[in-house]
Amino acid sequence: MFWAAAGGVNAWNSAVHEGPDYAAGGGIDISVTDLPGLTVGYTTGTCGTYAWSGTVHVYYDGSYFAAAWFIGNPEVTVEIAAHEFGHTLGLDENGTGAIAPQNCPSIALMHGHTDVWNVCQFYWPKSVDIGYVNSRYK
Repeated sequence: MFWAAAGGVNAWNSAVHEGPDYAAGGGIDISVTDLPGLTVGYTTGTCGTYAWSGTVHVYYDGSYFAAAWFIGNPEVTVEIAAHEFGHTLGLDENGTGAIAPQNCPSIALMHGHTDVWNVCQFYWPKSVDIGYVNSRYK
C-alpha cells in the first residue's frame, strides 16, 4: 500500500512545477479501510489555492489493493493513488464512463474510472491534469 501511495505522490512531483505549501497548517492523512460498493479510493477535502487549511483525508480500499497485488497488477494501485492525490491538489473527476482503448490518448489521469491503468497503461498525470495544477499554483 505504501509503495502505491509513494508512487502516486512521485507521479505528481515529477509533473508539476509548484504545489500547495504542506507546512501551512494542514497535510494529507492516508487511511486503508473497507470502502462501500465498488469505490476503490476516496478523498475528502482539497487544498486551497496556495496551502491546506486543514487536513485532507485520502482513503483506499484495502481489499481491492490487496487483490490487485495478489493477481500481479500493482500498477493499478499506483494509478488510483495518483488519481486521489490529484483530488488533494484540487482536481475534479474528468469523465466517468467506461474507457475504450482508442480513446486512451485523450483520457486524463483524473478520469473517474478504475480502468485507466488496465486499458490505457498509464498512471501518471497527463497534460490536461498538469496544466490545471500548474495554472492554479503559479
